Amino acid sequence: MIENAQIEQILSFYKCPCNVITSRSGGGFWDYFLQPLGGTTINKLNARVNDFTIAIGKAVTIAIENMNLIFRIKDGEQATQYNYFENSCNLDKCAGMLAIGVNPCGGFVQYNLFDMPHMLVAGATGSGKSVFLHSVIVSLAINGGVALRLIDLKRVTFSKYNGLHFVDGDAVTDAQSAERVLREEVREMEARYKTMEHYGVENYKDLPEEKKLKARVVIIDELCDLMLNRETRRSVENSIVRIAQLGRAAGCHLILATQRPSTNVVTGLIKANIPCKIAFMTSNAVDARVIGCKGAEHLNGKGDALLSIAGKKELERVQAFYISDCELSKLVEGVRAEQAPPTPPKTVKKGFFQRLFT
Repeated sequence: MIENAQIEQILSFYKCPCNVITSRSGGGFWDYFLQPLGGTTINKLNARVNDFTIAIGKAVTIAIENMNLIFRIKDGEQATQYNYFENSCNLDKCAGMLAIGVNPCGGFVQYNLFDMPHMLVAGATGSGKSVFLHSVIVSLAINGGVALRLIDLKRVTFSKYNGLHFVDGDAVTDAQSAERVLREEVREMEARYKTMEHYGVENYKDLPEEKKLKARVVIIDELCDLMLNRETRRSVENSIVRIAQLGRAAGCHLILATQRPSTNVVTGLIKANIPCKIAFMTSNAVDARVIGCKGAEHLNGKGDALLSIAGKKELERVQAFYISDCELSKLVEGVRAEQAPPTPPKTVKKGFFQRLFT
């Protein structure tokens, strides 16, 4: 971590004098709390961000948290230190809980998908989006109480989960099948509402014990391929909007991921009905504005993200948890081995003398 005096010296050199009141580290960030001096303004500091980055050799941002001015340095080398499995013992265990990452204070960021009740994930290639989706699937699977429906138009992200007990069917890999699956999810949601109406309850969790239902979560990796397909666009958008509007009480939830969050992919209706968003590094400022996370184009990749939660005015900076391919393969193979039916012992036919003396 850089000394406070060195930060003050760099700020003074670029005509932005400030006192460093205190500092902290956590979540892959080094934060220095500043007290501006001699007419230093936030605009002046932001105008010199690129100079600060060159002088320090690490990505720098100016942030405001709880009325405090923060000079924030991102240490990308710490990204892999926040391993999901190493920290899982300290995470909350309840159905629907998502382990999202670590904040600049070093605290764990966790939210319940059932309260969100949907999430939009955006980020350019290599920003850590797919690793985040794996951590989401592992969180939901370990905490239980959900049935996952996976749609993977890239064909390689979710195929490893095929055949596992918490996944309803194999991962869907083509647009026409994905369209059909989304229509099936809409019908399932409508059937649940009829059941709830019959028993006079307003939430699927209040159904009698004999009619208890699991929550259903549809995870789509590359929404762009569905929304830019002329044959499936209208049907897919209608199904997504209908689930987003009505799914919460019926236990039907969506997690949509895309590397191109433009207006023709994340339409106004989809954006309005999915208030919870997480933005990894985007390729340009336009994509960042579409998902309502200004500044995502300046993120540093490797799981560095901005989180927007419904009901919170301020964005939350997080370092998403990391899961390696090796650890994920071990987990999947372990689950597959546990759920495999035991092989019956082989019966050996006894010979004449064995039958005679037994």
